[in-house]
Amino acid sequence: MIKENKNKQFPVVIGFDWADEKHDFCLWDAERDPLETGVLEHCPETLNEWLLNLRDRYQGKSIAVGLEQSKGALAYLLMEHAFLTIYIVNPSTVASMRDAWKPSGAKDDPTDAELIMSIVRDSNYKLRAWQPDTGQTRQLKLLCEHRRGLVDFRVKLTNALRSCLKTYYPLACKVAGDKLNEPMALDFITKWPTFDKLQRSRETTIRTFYTRGNSRSEKVMDQRIETIHAADPVTTDEVLIESYSMQALALVAQLKVLRESIKEYDRKILKVYRSHSDVSIISSFPATGAVFGPRLIAALGTDRTRFNSAEEVANYSGIAPVTERSGKSNWVHQRWKCSRFLRGVFEQYLCQGIASLIAHRDGARLQSLPEAMRGRVELMRNEL
Repeated sequence: MIKENKNKQFPVVIGFDWADEKHDFCLWDAERDPLETGVLEHCPETLNEWLLNLRDRYQGKSIAVGLEQSKGALAYLLMEHAFLTIYIVNPSTVASMRDAWKPSGAKDDPTDAELIMSIVRDSNYKLRAWQPDTGQTRQLKLLCEHRRGLVDFRVKLTNALRSCLKTYYPLACKVAGDKLNEPMALDFITKWPTFDKLQRSRETTIRTFYTRGNSRSEKVMDQRIETIHAADPVTTDEVLIESYSMQALALVAQLKVLRESIKEYDRKILKVYRSHSDVSIISSFPATGAVFGPRLIAALGTDRTRFNSAEEVANYSGIAPVTERSGKSNWVHQRWKCSRFLRGVFEQYLCQGIASLIAHRDGARLQSLPEAMRGRVELMRNEL
């Protein structure tokens, strides 16, 4: 039986292996031999001039281009040229083909460009031509991704601050506040960066600080004051205290700036989201609001042909499990090769939905969840 060739035929196919400073390319022309290879400098003027010459050379015919990524300077530059049809090739696919043809594991940029070109030329029916989202959607996605990066950086700085305090001043971790990255805790460490300064402060001064930090529970305040009076210094070495207190203050200063940057991102994300064309659709989903609405738009995009089913969305985002069967073995595991940002969006949205549903019906039921699930829900809610 002769199988139908499902490939879309292009007169020209180009494979790019991109890098920071230069891009290797391999060009296949259906009417010419051999393959044309070369290196282009990573410079907008150079790339645009080469692409315009390419358009004139082939009289505006549709040209297929293969890339290993959908974002970056090269991808953004290519999508501005209408005569190009861009295909995104998964790096693992290129790596598999490279290993198949070169078991030694040898890797070379020109060879990868040729592999990408051959995948697009011979198997483009298995790929989906990349359709860039609208400007608003791309802006929303970049803003959400960058904000996520700042939140992750805040977590690293908070852990570094906690580790620093445990070395010379563990009392601050207990009495500064519920979270070390919150304003009251940061102000506490700024005001009392050492155990000695805290112990020499009057009780009325400490109580006034907590009150101004919106921690007005008398019971909690009494417990903290009692903990301060009963505490002993973990070290009296002036060298350690001076050095680590400087580090703690440096981390606090960074966390304060980072908090303001995240707030600025939140304001910008909300502004773009409210003016987005899909806001009425996404806001109709349960438990979306101003937090998950922008993230869901960023995850789903505005290209309605991008996904044919909910299963494709689950597979692409990485929330769908992977099943491996061989003989009598059957192994189901988490999908490893996916966008961590997209997977995080759906995981957090799910956990927020569970928490909201439980809180709406019975707030105490959250504590009745299995410990692992409860911990995951609380962790996701804290990372928002």
